[in-house]
Amino acid sequence: MKHTVFPLAVLAALAAAPAQAICVTGAKCVTVPQSQKTPPKWVPGDVLKPGSYQMILNAPHFGLPRSDGSSWYVRVDDRALRVRPNTFEVIEDVTQLTNRSF
Repeated sequence: MKHTVFPLAVLAALAAAPAQAICVTGAKCVTVPQSQKTPPKWVPGDVLKPGSYQMILNAPHFGLPRSDGSSWYVRVDDRALRVRPNTFEVIEDVTQLTNRSF
């Protein structure tokens, strides 16, 4: 029982404070690394660079409304965006509307 409680206590400490150093008496201090890559936030008005996106061709399959031609859907960094077809200017982030099957 004694051996199971200690790992559980360490896991609980890791879950409670993921960005802080965790020091256990009699052991080295362990630092939990944070992810260095933060996904970019796409806001209306941003223009996508060529080659930085994938077209979403079957929008209803992904839970998005069918496009009427005035806008297209693209995937960038695991985000679904609605863009203007001639300039690739971001109109809105529609990731919350998808069924996340991409």
